[in-house]
Amino acid sequence: MVVLGVGPGNLSIDPMVLIMGRRRFIGSPAGSRKDLREALAFAGAHGLRPKTRRFPLAQAGKALAEMQTGHMSGRAVLIAA
Repeated sequence: MVVLGVGPGNLSIDPMVLIMGRRRFIGSPAGSRKDLREALAFAGAHGLRPKTRRFPLAQAGKALAEMQTGHMSGRAVLIAA
């Protein structure tokens, strides 16, 4: 696992490096790792599940457009299909 902290701005990631290396790119928009662990423990204890919408990697642009226009409800998840 690699922990990466970045500031504001653009981040360039080659999707093929992620796919071929069987790697994941995840993050938390706010809070510390401890906060995230506590939130996950709370969700697990109370049966809370995130609302997600899956997009094939080829439709990443569509997912981004829906998020930017406010038409996305929940989280967009890109899948290699």
